[in-house]
Amino acid sequence: MPDIPWQVFAFPFLFVGVIAFAAIYKWLEVRAAANWPSTTGKVVASGTQVRKVKTFDDNKHGGRGEEKRNFANVVYEYQVSGYTFRSNRVTIGEDLGNFEVAETIARYPVGTTVTVYYNPRRPREAVLERDVPKGMWGCVIWMVLGGSAAILIGFYGFNQITEYMRGVLSVPKRAPLVVALVTFGIVSCWIGLAIRKHEREAKRWAKVPARIDRSEVETFRGTMSKSNDVQTLYRPLIRYSYSYNGLNYFGDQASLNAKVTANFSSVAKRKVAKFPVGSTVTIYVNPKNPAESTLKPSSFGLWIAIIPTAILWGLAWFVSQVP
Repeated sequence: MPDIPWQVFAFPFLFVGVIAFAAIYKWLEVRAAANWPSTTGKVVASGTQVRKVKTFDDNKHGGRGEEKRNFANVVYEYQVSGYTFRSNRVTIGEDLGNFEVAETIARYPVGTTVTVYYNPRRPREAVLERDVPKGMWGCVIWMVLGGSAAILIGFYGFNQITEYMRGVLSVPKRAPLVVALVTFGIVSCWIGLAIRKHEREAKRWAKVPARIDRSEVETFRGTMSKSNDVQTLYRPLIRYSYSYNGLNYFGDQASLNAKVTANFSSVAKRKVAKFPVGSTVTIYVNPKNPAESTLKPSSFGLWIAIIPTAILWGLAWFVSQVP
């Protein structure tokens, strides 16, 4: 194995460990639910619902933020020991929103008789589907084993390429930096091309009318990517509502794959001015997942692929050539 400090290995393996921990926690939850008794229930409400979800936000102070997402809100009623309960949890799996909203509602229309699995110790805790999606455990195992193998192979390959470059460069000690810059350039190019592909697909999404419900400049304390100084930042906050195939949805993607944040308000103000509250606009909706939508189906994917990659590869060439 390459002579690399253990701390370098620890960081990528931390992500693999998080995946493994989450899988074990979910397995214990599924195992417990497998012994829950069942009763008959009835769906009393079925539609879309907007809920707040905690997210990571690099710009906001503390790195935490929140966003609103579309959820399938299937409310069912059931009885246990003569008491009537209501719940809207469908599956034992985690629902992060904006995923299979229409499909879930279609499975459980109002009036449907359902089998409800409930926790005998806490009857208010119940689900309609206590089995995880087919193939999920296999995916998790492959992610953990494959991720671990990829990390080890990646470090080994980095070491081998570095040793080769030591014999090629005029200053051998710069080989690790040159290889690292080239590698980061490849990763940057791959990410940019993936974003670009998503943008090209979004341009072919269904065009749907939407109503602007909120349009304002969001002001918050945070940091820019190149600075650790906490300052006042500005971001356009544009939220709209729309209907697709008879269901109502909410969206706030002004630009696909991008959130414009700046330490001056003029950019956000210009963006907000284009979308006054109450106006009707045309948005792009993903027909495969109608909960995903955007006002503008393109951002900066091509430039993300070109500019950082060119800079990193240019630095690699410069470092390799300087005596």
